[in-house]
Amino acid sequence: MKTRSSAPVLFILHPSTFIQFHPELDRRALLERTNQYPQYVRRVLGVSPAAFASQLQETPLANELLGRFVQHVFAGPAEDA
Repeated sequence: MKTRSSAPVLFILHPSTFIQFHPELDRRALLERTNQYPQYVRRVLGVSPAAFASQLQETPLANELLGRFVQHVFAGPAEDA
């Protein structure tokens, strides 16, 4: 197992992409977390924490993604009309 800068873990035997998704993080909560580690914002994004905060937007539809994914994957085959 190797680490990779864009993902916590790289699985050598299984070429796959994994994405962490945190619908519980709204703008306020994400700013609280990133304000604890301003050096991380600078190192990873290459911008100041203030610039990051000014570009951050709420994404209310993100809260629907997990439910829509489950519905899409586990709904079974679509019926013909």
